[in-house]
Parts: sequence; C-alpha cells; structure tokens
Amino acid sequence: MAKRKQQGPLSLLSPLATVRTYRRLRQDGTAATLDRLFISRHVLDLRLIASASVLAAILVFFVAGVLEYTTHRAEIVAADGTWDAIEKWAGAAHDFLIYVGPALAVCGVILAWVYQQGSTRLGIVDLFACEITTLCRVGTILDFAKQFIKDFDKEPEATKSTRTAKNDAAFASTEEYFPIFASDAKDLQVLEAKVVTHITSFYTYMKATRDSMRQLAQIPHQRGDDPKAGPWHTAKRNVVYMLFLAFESARKAVRDLVEYQPENAECTATILLTELVCYGFLIEQFEPSDVRYRRLVLRRKQYEKLLPSLCREVEAADENENPDWRKAKELIPELRERFEYACGRRRNISSSAVAAGTPRNGRAAGSLSTAKARLLNHSTRKAESRAASAPRNNGV
Repeated sequence: MAKRKQQGPLSLLSPLATVRTYRRLRQDGTAATLDRLFISRHVLDLRLIASASVLAAILVFFVAGVLEYTTHRAEIVAADGTWDAIEKWAGAAHDFLIYVGPALAVCGVILAWVYQQGSTRLGIVDLFACEITTLCRVGTILDFAKQFIKDFDKEPEATKSTRTAKNDAAFASTEEYFPIFASDAKDLQVLEAKVVTHITSFYTYMKATRDSMRQLAQIPHQRGDDPKAGPWHTAKRNVVYMLFLAFESARKAVRDLVEYQPENAECTATILLTELVCYGFLIEQFEPSDVRYRRLVLRRKQYEKLLPSLCREVEAADENENPDWRKAKELIPELRERFEYACGRRRNISSSAVAAGTPRNGRAAGSLSTAKARLLNHSTRKAESRAASAPRNNGV
C-alpha cells in the first residue's frame, strides 16, 4: 500500500512545501489566480501599485544599508577582536532594521491588499463571462435565430388567422435570466470603461429583445401583412435586430472578459453562429438609403477580418497538446457556412448608389427567405454562394 503524503499543518514545515504548493496552483494552467494576477489586463493598475511598493521597499533597503554602513564603518574597522566586530555589526544591523522594518511591513500590507482586490476583480470578470457565454450558448444550441425567423415570409394558416389578441399575448416571460447582473452590477465599476460598456450593452439589448417579443405576441399575424411595413413583420424584424445587437455586444464582451485560449475562441465561435444568421437576415430587410442598412454594411469588413483570423487560429492549434481546442474545431465548418451565407457575396455599395437607392445584390442567411430568395431553392443559392466565394475565400 502506497504511503500517503503528510497533510495538515505539519506539512508546512517541509522544505519543499512552497514548491509543492506553487505546482498545485499551476495545475489548472492560467486559470490559477496567482498566475492571472501577473498577466491579466484587468489588474494592470493593481500590478502598478504592487510594483511601486516593491520598488519603494528596495529603495529604502538600499538607502538604509548605505547610510548604516557609512555611519558604523569606522567603528567596525577599529574593532578590537572578532567579538567586538560582531558586536559592532549587530548594532549596525539593529539600526538598519529600525528603518527597513516598517517599510517591509507596509510593502507586505500593500501586496496583501493587491492580492485580495485582484482576486475579487477576477472573480467578477469570471462571473459575468460565465453568465454571458451561457446565455449565448443556449441561444445557439436552440438555434433560436433560425427558428424564430424561418416563417418570416410565410403566410399564416387559415386556422390560425382567427387568433385573438388574448391568445397572442400569452408570452409573458417572468423568469430571471440575469441573476449575476441583477445582484452584482455595482461591482462593474472596478472594470475598465470599455469592458463595462460591452457588458451593459449586452444585458440592455437582451432585455429589449424580451420586450420586443412581448410586443410581437400582442400583434396577430394576419394574411396580407406587408413584409416591409406591416406591424407583425416590423415587430418581428425588431426582435431579430435586438437579438443581433445583443450577440454582437456579447462577442465584444467575451473578447475582453475571456483572456485565455481555447476558451475565447470557442465562445466567440458559438456567439458568431447566431450573430451571423441575424446579420444575414437583417442585411436583406432594409433599403440602401436606410441608416440601419448603412450601419450593417460597416460590419462586413469586421467579419471579413475576424472570421478568417479566427478559423486560422483554431485550425492551427494542436488539440493533442490541449484537448479543449477540439470544441472550437467542431464549430468551424458550420461557422464557415454561415459566414458564406451572411457575407459571401460582396455588395459594391458606393455613396452614389446608396443615395440613388440602387437595389442590393444579396441573399438571406441559411434557411431565411426574402423576395429574391423565394425565386431560388436552397441548393441553388448554396451553389452560387460557393462559386462566388471560391476565388476569394479570405482564408476561411
């Protein structure tokens, strides 16, 4: 039977206790708080305070040493015998500790405070990162975007056209899906302004999405509703727009909150699977002269830069060295396909064309249908997408 290693207070007396403890802290890699305090961007100010305190302690140590040696040098040199010299050195050391001792104590207090504040701040970062990524993962797993807009251009069935407003208003979500934000929103003040902006934007857009869904539930889907200006289609379009803005804000928040790979890549890919579906749908819903269309077009270059870079990074990673990369790798094929649907064809929109209201040259994302998409079946559109994107795959 193997001898069990000694545990408890006596284990601290072992000469190798410090080494063993440090190794155990590093078992989870960069997830250990001690490691993150040295590399996380969220504690840069705390690292500056810690560095300044250590440098000040070193300066006090050096200056006090020089002064004490200069003061007691003559006495030490003139000492009569070994014991007399030791006595002189002891006196110098006593005076030295009078100056250095308080400085070391203050430095230790500052370092302990920095560790406590850093651990608390990193805990806040982890809490919000976990809640945001979990909510987005649920939306992607349920494929909420596709399921929600697949019937956008479908006429309601005759049996459903007689639904009353009372039945349509059955949607009344009262569950609390944002417990972390509700209870710890005040703790965001310790984070950077840009990080707080993305986090707050995500929760605001998610709440706006729920409000838009409640409004949609109160509008009956009637035959002949105008796809461009009809109340039901407008309300449904607003829900998708709010969902798109929420997932876009979530992706930016994850970029700031999740600092380590492959977690960052896997979460980003998961969010993009829904974000791109919403984008491909919305880009077909507005005229070129609409300011919302202009804002959507601006995002195209961001996707064309982000997606190829993300795919290259994930595909180049060695999953044998880190098995967690396998999760991100499994998402890449689907991410490529949705990227091609949403951004595959370039739309040459010049300022004059936009002003003149030139028709768009585009298509819907995935199973979404538009006025143009209804003229083509799914397989034809997919073939055209691949043919159009093959000469300029952008590294995806």
